Parts: sequence; C-alpha cells; structure tokens
Amino acid sequence: MRLLVAALGAMALLAPAVLAGPAYSFDLLANVRSNITVFPMSVTERTSILKSVWSLFQIYVNREAKIATYGDEYPDIDPIPRVNSLLNNNSALSDLEFHYALSNIFLSQRVFHTNYYIPGVHTCYFVVTALDFEFVKSKNIETSPTVLVKGFTGSGDVMMLSESTALAKVAVGDKLVSINGHSFVKYFEANKWRTGGASVSGGHRSALASLQIRSGRYFPMPEENALQLVLQSRATKHKYNLTLPWVAVRDESCFAEVNSAGLAQRMRLRRRDSRLPLDRTENVPPKLFDKAWVDRVLKQAEAPHLAHYKQFFPAQQFADAIFEATDDPSISWAIYKPNTTRLGILRIENFQPLQSDATQATLLIRDVLVSKLNGTKALVIDLRDNPGGIITLPDYLPQLFGQSFTPAGARLVVNDINTYIVNSTMFPNDDFKSTYLATPPEQKYTQPVAFDSASDSYQYGQAYFRAMGVLTNGQCYSACDIFAANIQDNEIGLVFGEDASTGAGGANVVEHNAFLLPMDPRDFGTLPRNLLLGPSTAQDLRVAWRQFVRVGSNAGALIEDRGVVSDVVVRPIPADLFHNRTYQSQWETVAKRLKQVNIERGTTKTSLIAEPLFRDMVVGSAIEIGVRVGGMTRLALLDGDQGGEIGSLDLPEKAQHHAVSDTLQSRDIVTQLRFKRYEIHGFIDGTRVARTVRYVRFVPLLEDRAPVTNTTTWTWNFTAQPNTAIYNYDSSGDKGSWRIENSTLVVGRNGEYANNADSIASFFFAMPQLMNQRGSGPVGVSGGSTIQVAVKGVVNTESGYDFVVIGFRAADQSLVLKRVSGDTPLDAVATFPAPADGLFEVFVGFTSDSSVAYAGATITALSVSSI
Repeated sequence: MRLLVAALGAMALLAPAVLAGPAYSFDLLANVRSNITVFPMSVTERTSILKSVWSLFQIYVNREAKIATYGDEYPDIDPIPRVNSLLNNNSALSDLEFHYALSNIFLSQRVFHTNYYIPGVHTCYFVVTALDFEFVKSKNIETSPTVLVKGFTGSGDVMMLSESTALAKVAVGDKLVSINGHSFVKYFEANKWRTGGASVSGGHRSALASLQIRSGRYFPMPEENALQLVLQSRATKHKYNLTLPWVAVRDESCFAEVNSAGLAQRMRLRRRDSRLPLDRTENVPPKLFDKAWVDRVLKQAEAPHLAHYKQFFPAQQFADAIFEATDDPSISWAIYKPNTTRLGILRIENFQPLQSDATQATLLIRDVLVSKLNGTKALVIDLRDNPGGIITLPDYLPQLFGQSFTPAGARLVVNDINTYIVNSTMFPNDDFKSTYLATPPEQKYTQPVAFDSASDSYQYGQAYFRAMGVLTNGQCYSACDIFAANIQDNEIGLVFGEDASTGAGGANVVEHNAFLLPMDPRDFGTLPRNLLLGPSTAQDLRVAWRQFVRVGSNAGALIEDRGVVSDVVVRPIPADLFHNRTYQSQWETVAKRLKQVNIERGTTKTSLIAEPLFRDMVVGSAIEIGVRVGGMTRLALLDGDQGGEIGSLDLPEKAQHHAVSDTLQSRDIVTQLRFKRYEIHGFIDGTRVARTVRYVRFVPLLEDRAPVTNTTTWTWNFTAQPNTAIYNYDSSGDKGSWRIENSTLVVGRNGEYANNADSIASFFFAMPQLMNQRGSGPVGVSGGSTIQVAVKGVVNTESGYDFVVIGFRAADQSLVLKRVSGDTPLDAVATFPAPADGLFEVFVGFTSDSSVAYAGATITALSVSSI
C-alpha cells in the first residue's frame, strides 16, 4: 500500500472498452456465418500451437482437481490426452474445425481462467439475442430453477433484426419453458462442457448467459442460427413459441486490424513490450459473457421503433434504492430506506477499478463508507455479476469491516516446466520463488503463499462498524470469489447469494504471450502469425497457474469447483423484476438478517468517525484526535508501531444510545520527524467492538522551516537539516527507503529495490515576506509569487509501474510536479504559485509495486527558489 505518496496527493480480457472509438456492424448470424473465418494454418503451424498448449496444461494448477471432481461424469476432462490426440492427427481437420477442437478442450474445463483465443476474423465478432433472462425464487434453485424474461437489448439494430409477431408479445415476467425443446436444466446438462461455469451455480449462470451473448474471441459460433424458445405469458398463462435469432455484431476496428498488415505490425510491436504479470495486479478474467459491456455498446444504436418495446421494458430504475456514482464508474452506492431499514448498499461491478492502484480504490470505498454510509443500520456489498480483477483489492477491502484479517494463499504445481519458469532471471525474488525452491520435487504442490501479508492487508482498519454482508451470484468470479471467501473465512460478515454459491474461480492466471513465452522459451514458442497481428486479433492462451487455498473457518478448502457457499440464499421474486417499486424483497431479507446480527453482537448503535485518516502535527506536540462516537463505553489510543495504550477516553452513558463528540488524547510526546501509525480501539463493557488505524506525520516547527526569499536560493547540501525529513512506510525496508549517501539522496541497494516501497523525502519552507503580509494585501507584493523547484539525478525503475514523484504541498493544495519512470536522466524544473500563508513543502517520493532488477534512483541536486 502506498500510504505516504497517496496521502500527499501524488498519487479481462474483454472486448474493446469504449464507446467513443470503434464502430460496430450488425447482421443476422445466418447471413454472415460464412464470413466468420480463421486464418489458414499449415500442419507445422498447428503443431507449434499444440506444443505450447501441451506445455500450458502441464502447469495448469486445476488439472488434478478437475479430474477428481468431474472425471467419473466426464471421462474426457483430462485435457492432456485430447491435446496428444490432436498432435497425432490434425491434418484432416479444416482450419475452423482445428480451432474449435482446441477451444472446446479449454471450455470443457469449466474454468474461465484457462482460455484459448480463437484468432483472425472470428475474434472480431460476438453474437447476441434480443432478450435478457433472470432466475427467480423457486422450490429448488438447482434442480428446477425458474427463469423469467427480465428485459430486452437497448440496440435498435438488434431489435430490428429480431423483430417478429411473437417477439412483440413478450413482456417482463414471461416464463422460459424450453430452449430448443429442452427444459433449462436439460439444456444446461447438455451444454455445460461448452458453456463453462465451475460450480452448479456458475454453470447455471453461464448457461443462461449463453442464451444472450457469446464472444467469438473464446467461443465457437452457435450451431443454430436461432434459438427456438417456448415462453409462458405471465398475464394469460398461455404458452407461445418464439424464434429468437442470433445477431452477429462485428467490431470494425478489430476487422480493420486483421486486414491491415502494416497497421497491425505497428500495433503488435507495441504490444510485445507488455509487462510480465508477476505480481498482484492480474488482468481481469475474460468476460466470456460480458453482457454489461455489450449493453453499453449496443445502446449506441438507438432507433425510433424501440419505443414500442420500451413501453413494456422501461429503463431500470427502482425507487427503493437510487444509486449514486463515485469517481470510479465501477463503484456506486445507495441507501435502501423503505420500512425504516436504512440499509447501505455498496455496488462493486468489478475489481479492476479505474484507479490502477488498489490503494486508491480502497481509499475511495473507505471515503464512501465514512461520508455517505456511516449513518446506515447495516451494509451489503453488491457483487452480483462481478467478474473479478486485481487480486490485491479483495485483500485490502475486508479490513474496512473487521477487526482483523488473514488473507488466503495460493499454490503452484511442482514440475519441470514450473521449475524452469521460477528459475528464470526475470522471476522476482519473492515468497513464491523461495517457497517453490524449498518444496521437495516429489511433492505435488507448494505450500500456499499469500499475495499480501496480514499486516499489508490491515493498514486502515475499520471504517464501518455495524453488521455487513455481501450479495453474490454464480457470476461472482475470480477476485470476486476471493473477496467473498475472505469475508466468510474471517467471519467478518454474511454471504448472501442469489445462487447456492459463487462462480468458483479460485486461481491466479498467466498468459502465454506476456508471461510464459519470455519466461520459458524452451517450452513455449511464438504462436503463428502473432508478429503480424494487433492486440485485438493476436492468438493467445491463458492458464490458471496459482490455486487459492482458503483460511480461517474454511481452512484448506479450495474455491475452485466449490465456490463460496451462500449463508443465506436470496433470489428475487417475480415482482422484483418490475420497476418503479418502493419495495424490493432481496434488500428486505438482507436488512432483516443483518438487523439480527447487530442485535446478537450488540452493534446496533455502534459508530465511530475520527477523520482524517492522515494528518500532520508539529513535532513536540501530543496527539489529539477529534471523534464522534456512539454505541460504545470506552475508546483507547494505541501506539501502532510499538503497541501499548497511550491514551483513553471513557464515554458518558448517553454515548451508548446516541453519537457524541469528544477528543481522544495521547500521553506521549513525539520529538522526532517521522511517520507514525496509531490505532483506535472501541469497547462495550470491556469487549472490543471496533479497531481502526490513523497516521500522523510529524513536521518541523515553524522556526525550523528554511526561509525562501526573492533574493536567495535554498540548495540542499545532502546533510540532515532541521527542515528536512525522510518518511518511510514499513514495507519500504532498507532497499526501498530514501537515504543520504555519498552527498546524494539514494533509493535502492545492490542493483534492486524493495517490493511495495513507499518513501518520501520532504523539505519544509517558509516565505517570511508573505507570512508578514497575512491579511494585508495581495500575495507577492514585496517578493516573488512563484516558487521554482529544480531536481537533478538518475532514475532506473520498472517503466510505467515504479515512480519517482516530485511534488508540492501547502495548506490549500497538493500538486504532482513530475512523475518519472524507466531508465532515464532526471533534470526537472517546475514552478507553482506561492501559497497564501507562505508555508509549503517540496517532496521527492518513491513508490514501487513488485520490483525486478532495477537500480532505483539517485538525486544529485535539489534547489528551491522564489522567482
């Protein structure tokens, strides 16, 4: 976590992400099927693909688990014999048959972390139908699920191509009776080895999604040109037939890439510089049924005749919970208020937020909890259809709701290919490497290793103090599975589910092109034609490489194939599908259950606000933290670094029933310039019910700040000065902290720096001419009104991921003046307006995620002047 730089303000595979660029063309699949092609490949090219696929399945961490789980039901579940069969006999297959055969081997694993990318024009298409469906409450959700029509696509083109007399009769709540002559369960059983979904819940959701969308990147085209459905009218109870055609949607930018070798070559060369995904910032699992993305694309194509359908399927807006946006489009919030429930709802659409840093996303969610949802009676995090994302975020978020947290670990298969990869000079010297190398070769798996330590995962502490839960379904997958497991395993909250379990995707993935090929060119070769293709059309492979093993109350269990079992199943009732209602059965059920949890825990009135999270205090002063607290009898202030209570506050009787304001003070005085962690614990009659963290940065006294005038320039001589402080976060360690060495400021040692470094060298200044003018007139009358900072040095970091940050901070603003990354000289001159009070700080920060062999940074000159 990059706390220091963040505090100072310095700081998937899906179809193309946007609406501004690509154009899309629409036609019936029946009309364009012959145009959806792949590149012709020789037997030699096919063999080279198969050899890489064979090696990939050797390191496939779920292989043994899949055989054990599904081997009796599906004897062909082991992919290796099927790959061997293709190696020995693929010349008789057409090019399309060859790629479909490989695609089906991958899909039969029922794991969305292991994927075959179908190359060529085929990858530029996806197919959709006009209707959306939803599961609703039924007697047995696994053996006899009830499926109703939920809505229709917002695309005028799709609706126009799909129009029929029967489609015009369809209404919300109509029941799906059969698909191509089969009930839904029989359709699922017949197709589950082609539509995916590791658990029954995940399989049902994937089968349902397969009626609505299929991506040509990962799936063969449907065999039929239209679905033959039988529906039952909600209004009349009469059954009727509906032929629902597949509409093919072509991404024109992708198509142009396939047909433009020059452009594709340039794009491909850029892609080859992609970063090795060795750390926790994994790619989003491929959205094989990315209905949300498709809806955004399709809604670009409005048409007048949509008005007929909109009167039956109005835009979804529930009066029961109006969601408010945040700075990140994947995160929103609402308060469900009917019947005095005041249930807070935090919606997280994916774990790949707009911010590239999980710390920033965690801080955003923390701010929502403190400023928007603090007054709610309970909280639920809506994770339905969340496909996952970066692994760090599911490890960082649980702390906001619990008093402690232990993250899960992941393990590797032990074999020759993985040994070669781990011994690569590009593989980081991390806990995964040391654990692997310490594992006896005869052992099947390594011991699990956590991506984030317990201490790294508990840097902020609680921000919400009442009962909470998560709401999942069978399409809560990958990082979403992990987050739900973290909440359940650490007994932080309840898992509510529309299905019996989550999607059961319990692995960390690596890709062939970006990871396996550079790490192990012995076992993985360049896939045919890839040097001539762009990122949208190049062939690739992905594999589940590290397998998560649960902790806590489910210690030793796997997420894969099992998922996170719901504590409470809360499917919608049919009436919930109708809009503009003031009552929603799922939120009511969640609110009632969490109310009971609050009663059981005694946290019905519990609340604590002690903002801000980060604060500056002048060295030599005692800590004073203003608090607003309710439902507790006592607060304690602890030294977060050394442990031990350094202050306390006994609360009046009324605080047990209503929030009151007071001040929590320490008995200690800090005399050094440093960055320090404190913890606040809340108690009810001796039982701790709250634990949260605060940080204080101790800054120089006013008289110790260096003066800056229009006639002098402050130049650092690289010695300790009263106005100079180096603030290091714990994870920085010796190799990730700034230090003064040989008349320079240096970070890194012996050609490398620390993982997750977070270090800042700060320089504090005062402008006497402005301080004397406070309130007497315009700034800068008798001196410069602009500050100039000049910094020289050398930077050698992982480009685009680890940074030297030069910044400015004053009471009313914080600016990043320069961010530098890569292997480059540093010669920066930046200016900023002088602050009104004449007090400001210049800082040089260093942040990293997972380091590889880079030297770090050296600052050789730093000066500050008024111009």
